[in-house]
Amino acid sequence: MRGGVATFEREGSWCDGKIYAACKRWTARQSELVHARAHHSIVLTLTGGTRLTGNKISTVPRYEGADRAGSISVIPAGVERHGWYRHADMRFFALLVDPRLVASPATELRPRINHHDRRVEASLRRVAEAMIVRDEVSALYIEELAAGVLAQLGDHRHRIATALSSAALERTIDLMEARLGNGVSLGELGANVDMDGDLFARKFKARLGVPPYRYFVARRVERARELLGFGRAPLAEIAVTLGYSSQSHFTRQFVRETGTTPAAWRRRARG
Repeated sequence: MRGGVATFEREGSWCDGKIYAACKRWTARQSELVHARAHHSIVLTLTGGTRLTGNKISTVPRYEGADRAGSISVIPAGVERHGWYRHADMRFFALLVDPRLVASPATELRPRINHHDRRVEASLRRVAEAMIVRDEVSALYIEELAAGVLAQLGDHRHRIATALSSAALERTIDLMEARLGNGVSLGELGANVDMDGDLFARKFKARLGVPPYRYFVARRVERARELLGFGRAPLAEIAVTLGYSSQSHFTRQFVRETGTTPAAWRRRARG
């Protein structure tokens, strides 16, 4: 990109670089860019905007308009983009996803500039907010979000998955239980039952009514309750045992799930 000043608020990479996300603040009187990335790019304007946004993408007509909060741009992998911007002052969230990570028809994206989709916007804002407040963003969570966003943007987003079979569900639960202490990725869960991650996630939710990440978090917290109620291990030790990056991260997630702190839960459990 030529012109302007970009300041990183937070960035992260998961799954050996197959997913990258960043929250940035960007200002420019005028700026231009030309690129063709190997990853799918989804960019959400969080706040602010531009007076003029122009784009010429190899597969669609030239576009000129203005960015505003909630605007979403989608550039599929390998598609060349030429962009020009005037009077930009904005915060944005960028999500880059390797197309090989989620191998389903939903990954066949078409370019969009300043597109609006409330469900996609809400999904992107959730992970942006989690990154900005410096909470841990797990590989399972970011993979699941990426798969969901691509499915919503793809041509097959309304396809309803049949539920996961009982045998596949049992194998999935066994793997999750074995990995409570060190985490598990969506790709691993899917491969365990011979599915790609996107299809597995939809089938899992069709069977249990919650996505894999939410189920995994709930099981971690349930295990934490058991350790708090029946053991005397310090909170920091329980956090490490259950794969949390720190005691503070463990406490934040425990409070979100139960409405109380681990210490308060322990006191109540012991009467």
